[in-house]
Amino acid sequence: MSENKPIVMISSWPPRKCGIGTFAEEALEFIRKHQPERPTYVISHTDGEGENVFPLIDITREDWYEPVAEKVKELDPYAVHLQHEYGLYNYTDEDGQADNNAGFLRLLDKLQGIPTIVEPHTVHGRMKDHEENFIHELAPRCSVLLFKCHYQKCICVI
Repeated sequence: MSENKPIVMISSWPPRKCGIGTFAEEALEFIRKHQPERPTYVISHTDGEGENVFPLIDITREDWYEPVAEKVKELDPYAVHLQHEYGLYNYTDEDGQADNNAGFLRLLDKLQGIPTIVEPHTVHGRMKDHEENFIHELAPRCSVLLFKCHYQKCICVI
C-alpha cells in the first residue's frame, strides 16, 4: 500500500555545517507537515545524526553507494529524494583521482524501479563541460530532475 510507504531523503545532514544539509532538513520538515502519517527516513554521510537517520555514506569508500542502495531497498520507499552537490558524492582514490560522481550515477542505477527525485544544487547558467555531461548522464537515470531557479537549464524525465 503506497499511502504509508516511506519517503527517503539522501543528503548531507546536521550536525554537519552544510547548506545542502540544512535545505534537506527543511524539505523533510515540509513533507512531514503535509503528510504526517507517512514515515520519513534520511540516509546521510557518516556524520549525520538524529531520529530515523542512517549515517551510511562513507565517501572514503569507492563503493559508498552499495550500503545506501541496500538500505533504500530494505526501507521499500514510496519515493527517494536525493540532494546533489558534486562535493558530497565525489570519491577520490589514493592517487588523488576523482570519480566525478560516478558513484552517484551507480546509486541511481541500483535504484531503478523506485521513483527518484534528484535536486541538483550546482546547476547554473554557465555550466562547465564536465558538469553538463554529468547532467546528461543523470537525467535518464532518475524519475524527476528538479531545478529551482529560472536560470537553471530545465530537464525533466518521467
